[in-house]
Amino acid sequence: MKTDTGKFIQVFEYEKLRYDDSGHFRKQHFDAMVRFNELHQNKYFSVIHKGIRFGSYVGVLQVGGLTIEILPKADRNENADKALWQAVLLDMLRVCKHITVDTVSETQLRKRYNSVLDVYFELFLNEVDQLVRRGLIKKYRKKESNQTVLKGKLLFAKNIRENLVHKERFYCEHQTYDRNHLLHQILYKALTVLNGFVKPE
Repeated sequence: MKTDTGKFIQVFEYEKLRYDDSGHFRKQHFDAMVRFNELHQNKYFSVIHKGIRFGSYVGVLQVGGLTIEILPKADRNENADKALWQAVLLDMLRVCKHITVDTVSETQLRKRYNSVLDVYFELFLNEVDQLVRRGLIKKYRKKESNQTVLKGKLLFAKNIRENLVHKERFYCEHQTYDRNHLLHQILYKALTVLNGFVKPE
């Protein structure tokens, strides 16, 4: 799984990025970045003429359909290897426990990712896969429905409105025990959002 490379830019900390309507970073992206910057008290980058200048923040920003990965840089070499510095960033995250050592192997760290975000996506999907393999938990939740038997609490107003013709039915609020609950809905929503960020390999 990889993030969509058509909307992906890698830069180094303290680097300048100017917009150009023929390139990946366009005026619309610049405008979205400026709005994002204002919402976050200018902490990730500063706005310059026709562009932005990144600060000491490293990581991934996703704004206006564009993913920008900001890599650390410890030397002054203009032609530094971005793959090397991406590996350094991943290793830094692993060492400072932002990515747990148990979940990321050395092989995974050496694997070529488009973005650091891909690592987090892969870890999340691996965890969801483990949950599904162990079995999704069931919980009780409240449900309103028309029943042929009286079960739970009869909702009089809704029963009259829904069952005026069907006297054999009861509109009730009752407990149901199934896998459709808030935790699984959050997982489903996260997977739906994630689907918009990635493309199949």
